[in-house]
Amino acid sequence: TNTVKLLGNFGTDRFTQKHTVLSPNALLFESDDSLPGTLIDTATTNVNWNAGAGALWTLYPQSRKFRSALSAGFTYGSVDFHLVSIVAKGLIAGQPSVGAARSVATTEDQGRTNDSGVYAQQEIAVLDGRLSLLAGMFGERSSGNSDTRKYYFYPKLAAVYSLIKAGSGKREAFHMFDALRVRAAYGEAGNPPGYGVKKYAGPTIGPERSREAELGLDLATKDQRVVAEVTGYQRDTSDLLMSRLEESSSGLTALTSNCGSMRNRGIEAAVLVRPLVTKEVEWTSR
Repeated sequence: TNTVKLLGNFGTDRFTQKHTVLSPNALLFESDDSLPGTLIDTATTNVNWNAGAGALWTLYPQSRKFRSALSAGFTYGSVDFHLVSIVAKGLIAGQPSVGAARSVATTEDQGRTNDSGVYAQQEIAVLDGRLSLLAGMFGERSSGNSDTRKYYFYPKLAAVYSLIKAGSGKREAFHMFDALRVRAAYGEAGNPPGYGVKKYAGPTIGPERSREAELGLDLATKDQRVVAEVTGYQRDTSDLLMSRLEESSSGLTALTSNCGSMRNRGIEAAVLVRPLVTKEVEWTSR
């Protein structure tokens, strides 16, 4: 059996927020800066949109020796953030308007980034579905990088093996379990620089890169009375984006570069127990 699906997606959202804060002249702390009365007016808009297209080919041969799924496609995303803030102090006669202030300060913050990516992934199930293997690659470029045309590639690998053969019943050594799986995975991911970072960075600046490896075990007893999972992982992050102080003669107070690293190790565990299940009462603890 062959199946080919063409996939496409598009999404967008717009967020608008406005703040007006008035601190009247009569408040005691307003006399501290000799400009009694403060009016703060801010407006923020954020527009995001993303699109993608791809194809998925699944194959299940008549021999039933394996199942395969191959997918590939591309993604694109855009973020547009804009903030304007006005702080007016010294309100004449306490009038709550910017025009009635003796001191007006305006600040603006904006962020515009565009990211695009390509991906390919292969999944295969063998040994009557007991062993599942996955391999994939994602390539991404961003307007936040120094080289906006360069793709950074991130691989991923995963394997899951079931110790229980479907339909074996009581003949199986682990017949008291509904599911018993061991799994292993490795993957890499990137975090591109934010908007404007490369203006105050070294000659080359790129994304932070995280590499994570994990091992885990999943089990479920008959009737799902006990469901548990445990995972141990190690994550190494390199090329961390960090700012360092510069000589005042350079004209910059700080310079951002990929110069840091970090390691995380951890264990994640979860268990669900259903000690009592009847028509009238069900007791579940997590």
